[in-house]
Amino acid sequence: MSNEQSVPSIWVKGQITNLVVMADNWGVPNPGGLSFLFIYMNELPGTPDGSYNRVAIRGDHPSYNSVLQFAISAVATKSTIALRYIPTTTTHSTAWDFSQLAFDVAN
Repeated sequence: MSNEQSVPSIWVKGQITNLVVMADNWGVPNPGGLSFLFIYMNELPGTPDGSYNRVAIRGDHPSYNSVLQFAISAVATKSTIALRYIPTTTTHSTAWDFSQLAFDVAN
């Protein structure tokens, strides 16, 4: 059993404005390192340091490939999506923690 406290997640709706995939240490070639996907949306608040309106998901997350494909599809079709995030920066210090994505089919 974990001693971690649960943090409520938050939903935002809008369009993805940018996608960035990068290595954990982008300045040094490391084919064995981790990958991060950053999803940017204007509807997301800036991170605590005020730098970015984005969420992050790590390459070792079980849904990483599905989320990457989903996000590319949403950008290509200019779809409105619903994104759920956790207002913590555990995955990456300059991004909110990813929780869930859905197409906003009601719009």
